[in-house]
Amino acid sequence: MHIWPRLLDHPFYTAWTRGDIPLSVLAGYHRAYGELVRQLPSLWKTVVTAFRPGDPLGTSVIAEETDHVRLWQLWGKALTPPENTPSLTPLVVELQRMSPSTLLGSLQAFEVQQPEVARTKREGLVTHYGFDPATLAYFDEHEKEEEHIRYGRQLARVNADPGEFDEGMRRGAALFYRSLDVFVDQDPPTDRRHPS
Repeated sequence: MHIWPRLLDHPFYTAWTRGDIPLSVLAGYHRAYGELVRQLPSLWKTVVTAFRPGDPLGTSVIAEETDHVRLWQLWGKALTPPENTPSLTPLVVELQRMSPSTLLGSLQAFEVQQPEVARTKREGLVTHYGFDPATLAYFDEHEKEEEHIRYGRQLARVNADPGEFDEGMRRGAALFYRSLDVFVDQDPPTDRRHPS
């Protein structure tokens, strides 16, 4: 499935791949992106409740997203808390305003990119910033998104409005891509050392 714009093509993630993101910006990213991570369980719950309330697989997806909040916090413990943090609230609010079918499309546009994005970010944190791989379980988990992707496809095929789902895929890809703009050009790349 071709998703455009592709998250890994964003300047922020290409800089991450090269190890050019300052630690202060990584710390701001960790805190700000946590806004989205904390909202993903409720966003999935909106979709599951609309289409298949009480579905065991849907309940499992929501539970996994809830556990990911804890895993996200884990890798940020080594970072110095940022003084200023960009906000992803506009992204979250726009997602919350979508119909269930459109929201499912947006989440699917995000989920199908997660294995590659997670692998790339994890490699960057270990190679360029010296992070302990044991603290990066969040990214390990997101390299294995097959169940979430498959469930999203099933809901799209059986339950969602096709037109709204397709619109959600387009809007979601653009929204998630543009949300990274707030992390670009914040600081000069002078503090690329691991915080330990």
